[in-house]
Amino acid sequence: MAHLFTSSTTLEVGTPPPSCTRSSFNVLFHRFVDLSAERGQCVHSPEFEHNGRKWRLHVYPGGHVLASEGFVSVYLELRSEGSCEVDFDIFFQSGATGIKVSEKKTKYVFELPGSWGLGWRDFTKRSKILDNESLLD
Repeated sequence: MAHLFTSSTTLEVGTPPPSCTRSSFNVLFHRFVDLSAERGQCVHSPEFEHNGRKWRLHVYPGGHVLASEGFVSVYLELRSEGSCEVDFDIFFQSGATGIKVSEKKTKYVFELPGSWGLGWRDFTKRSKILDNESLLD
């Protein structure tokens, strides 16, 4: 099972500002091996809401058209109006073992709705995911 976003335990020290809300989302792409490996073919997550804004995750199992050969591409899309700064981390993780295969983190300010400004053309090699049998469920 390929996991994008996973739940985690966060320990807070002090009181966060009222505008600061932290949350995690699990986006499960079941049977990753069966998703199209054709370059440019996108699989979208369902839309989800966080801090009053709507978001969607875009995964290209065969890579975006601009990705290097053999890479998976991943992008976060802001679907609501207004700007928003986010800290974002994404990883593929084995559901069976909990081992992270690939992980990337960044901070980004979305300025326009529909902006795909946050993501990676060359997130990880597709073979790295496919070679980990526990991710294929």
